Amino acid sequence: LAWLGISSGSAAPMPDAAALLRESWQPPRVPYEAEIAVERREGAGGAAVSRRMSVRFSPPNLYRRELLGPSGEMSQLVVEDGRVEWIYDPGRRKAWRGEAADPLFKRFGPEEELDRLGRNYDVSIATGQRVAGRSTWLLTLRARAGGLPARRLWVDRSSGLVLRRESLRPDGSVAGQEVFTRLRLGAAQDPARFRFALPAGVALVKRTEPDYLALDEAKAAGIEPRLPAWLPPGFVFESLDVMAKKGRRD
Repeated sequence: LAWLGISSGSAAPMPDAAALLRESWQPPRVPYEAEIAVERREGAGGAAVSRRMSVRFSPPNLYRRELLGPSGEMSQLVVEDGRVEWIYDPGRRKAWRGEAADPLFKRFGPEEELDRLGRNYDVSIATGQRVAGRSTWLLTLRARAGGLPARRLWVDRSSGLVLRRESLRPDGSVAGQEVFTRLRLGAAQDPARFRFALPAGVALVKRTEPDYLALDEAKAAGIEPRLPAWLPPGFVFESLDVMAKKGRRD
C-alpha cells in the first residue's frame, strides 16, 4: 500500500489548531496521576520560585492535589469533587471548606471565554517536543494586537491533556510555566483518595463562597476595587470576588 501513502510509520495528521485548543479546555476523559513542576518568576529576569505538585484525577471532576516540600513531604492538600473543595495545611493545623469554583457561574461562561480568546488571539499549531515521555502538539497563542506570543501549550496527542504551559511577557521572556514531569494515564484511582476527613486537633475554617461580582455591583455595595494600571493585550475585566480577612471584606 506504499503507493497510497499508507504505512504503519506514517506521521499523524496535524489537527485543526482551534479545535485542539477547545478540546484542551475540557476535563480529560480518562483518569491519571502525575507530578508537575510549577515555576513562577517575579518580573523580567527575576528569581524563579519553583514548586512540585502531585496530582490525581478521576472523571468527571474528582481532583487531589498535593503541594510537595523540598524533601517530598506534603505541605498542602487540595481535594475537590466538583461541589466541595477542601484545603488542608498540615503545618498550620488548619483546613478550609467551601464550594468548588464553578466556571458556569462566572460572568463569562466557558464558551464566551473561548469566543473572546478567538477574537483577541491567533492560535497556530506545530509538532511539539515530548513531555513526560509523550508526543505532543504545540499550540502558540499570539495577541492579534501586535502579534506577540502570549502563551504556549504542549497538548498530549492522545488525550488532549495540556502537559506543559508557558505564559510569556511582551519581551518574550517566560513569566511562569507548568510541566508534567511524570504521567500515568488511564490508571484507575481509589475513590477514597478523593474524600477528606478532618484530622483530630485541626481547626476547620468556613470559606467565603465566590460571588463573581460585576464592577458596577461591587461599587453599589461600597467596594472600590484597585484595578491594575496595565494588562497584556486581550485581557478584559471579568468579575471580582470578595473575601473576608480579619473581619474585613476585601
